Amino acid sequence: MSFRIGDGYFSKDLKEGKHKLEDLLPKFLAKLELIAIEDRNSRLVREENQRKEQAEKELIRLRKKQIEDEKAAVLEMISHARLIDEAAHMRKYIKAKQARLRFDGNLSEDEKKWLRWARKRADWYDPLVMEKVRGLIDIGSPVDLLPDKQKNN
Repeated sequence: MSFRIGDGYFSKDLKEGKHKLEDLLPKFLAKLELIAIEDRNSRLVREENQRKEQAEKELIRLRKKQIEDEKAAVLEMISHARLIDEAAHMRKYIKAKQARLRFDGNLSEDEKKWLRWARKRADWYDPLVMEKVRGLIDIGSPVDLLPDKQKNN
C-alpha cells in the first residue's frame, strides 16, 4: 500500500518498506497539514490581490464617471451661457422693434400681441427663466434648437 501527496516534482510518496506504514503516518499527516496551510495562505493572498484589483478597477471607474460628469456639467454650462446670450439678443431685438413701432405711432393690437408672443419666447429660451410656453413644450429644451456643433463646443 502507498500514498502520494501532491503532483509532479513536489509530490511525496509514502510506501511501506523499511518502516511500517503506521510509523510513517504522523510524518505524512504533518506534511498534509503543511500543504493545507500553504494552500490556504496562497488562496488568501490570491483573494486579497483580487480584492485590491477590484478596488482599483472601481476607483478607475468612479474617476472616469467623475470626469464624464464634470465634462457634461461644463458643456451644459456653456450651452446655457449661449442660450442666455441669445435670449439677451432676442430681448434687445424685441426692444428695438417696440421702439420702432412706437416711433411710427401707437401700437396696434397685432403688434402688442406679437410683442407679448416674442417676450414669452425669449423667456422660454432663457435657461434662467425657462418659462413654459404652450406649443413649445413639445419642442423640448431650447438646447435642442442649438446646432449640434454649438451644443458640444
